[in-house]
Amino acid sequence: MRAHIAAPGGRHPGAPDKVGPGVACVQGYGLCMVRHVVMFTFKDGVTDAQIESYSAAIRALPAVIPQIRDYKLGRDVGVNPGNFAMVVCGDFDSVDDYVVYRDHPEHQRVIKEIGLPIIAQRAAVQFEF
Repeated sequence: MRAHIAAPGGRHPGAPDKVGPGVACVQGYGLCMVRHVVMFTFKDGVTDAQIESYSAAIRALPAVIPQIRDYKLGRDVGVNPGNFAMVVCGDFDSVDDYVVYRDHPEHQRVIKEIGLPIIAQRAAVQFEF
């Protein structure tokens, strides 16, 4: 993990005074939002009902984890062969907020109890924007 070195008062020298609409993201200063993107394929024999159960559990997470700023989930539309089957995109105000989400007990429960039994492959990335 990259370290952010801050000046006294928690601000890095040269960082802008405020961040928000109309203010450019300054990567490396911890002032950007973080987007988490995770893609899945499912094991052979997994039913639509199992996928919908997993989807519903994922969609319920923003009501339980307030650090989630925005959350989207969708299944592949089937245009290109070889694509992943489903994607989840979550936006967070900071890396710290993402980590709260990542480690949250309800998120971990959804992964372990509902996701792992049906997921064949997973790929993820987190990036600042």
